[in-house]
Amino acid sequence: MSFNKTVQQHRVEQLFINVLRASKREPMTITTVTNIGTTRTNRVALGPTSFAFGPAAVTGLFNTQATASAQDSPTMGLTILDDDSEFMEGFMAPVSTKRIKYFFDQNWRPQVLAYLLVEEFTTKNGNTYENDPRNRDEFEKFREIIDDIREIKFNPIKEAAQKKKIVTEFSGDPQFPNKIEKVFTEEKDASESYSISITDSVSNTTFFTSEITTRSPEGILYYLGELARLQLENGEYYGPEIEGEPIFKVVRFAELTSRPRVEVAFQGQVYAIPDYQGDRSMQSLSLVQQLINLQTKKITPPTNPIQLIGATL
Repeated sequence: MSFNKTVQQHRVEQLFINVLRASKREPMTITTVTNIGTTRTNRVALGPTSFAFGPAAVTGLFNTQATASAQDSPTMGLTILDDDSEFMEGFMAPVSTKRIKYFFDQNWRPQVLAYLLVEEFTTKNGNTYENDPRNRDEFEKFREIIDDIREIKFNPIKEAAQKKKIVTEFSGDPQFPNKIEKVFTEEKDASESYSISITDSVSNTTFFTSEITTRSPEGILYYLGELARLQLENGEYYGPEIEGEPIFKVVRFAELTSRPRVEVAFQGQVYAIPDYQGDRSMQSLSLVQQLINLQTKKITPPTNPIQLIGATL
């Protein structure tokens, strides 16, 4: 069980520190645990020795104390992922509407998915709604629709069949070779892409999307980084909320009023995600981790991964 907690701590702290890097517009570093074990440290110590004088010296010339202890420390092997082109291809790829539908079908709140995964969308009447808290006017328009969702539907986009023509030449008279044409029809998977219709609970208006710009897992971390930067610079939270619950909350450790869910040191300061009722921060990090796992290919661990022995992750 302690190994399981060690791996979980590595993942959560890694995501959090990358959010803080994103808040400073710095490059991220992504690693994964490839193996885990223990290293035992044994210690033996001798205490001070005392000598007896006088009549007692006959039965006890000296007295000494010895102590021994053993300590197990976790040993982890780490692989650096962000220098692998196949990993980065999935890490930087926008999330498909098919994948958004998958999480929606798993009963994720549509507001959580919309705020984290959708950068902007355009309706069929030409209006564009931008999910960027740095632009308050545009963000309020986006939030007005997302917060009042009564119903959301995913409508498959049907693609026309494509035809591929292949010409094959057979041997024969060099001047008049025999030819035969074969026509193959390839059907595109209609479930790969969806348009989304959103029904407003206030005005009962349905918005039909014509274009959706989604974020990649990397893009979500940068989005959370912008939310963190706005909080740390302004001293208050402004951004997406789910029934009044911030989607991502971060504070300096010195400003904590409750125990931290997670804390990391970054650029000479300690930052924390506070533990309070209704917190969505850990849920946001959980979604990012799941998307990274789904969108990136399995990387073969190197022969000699980086070894961390009893280190703070």
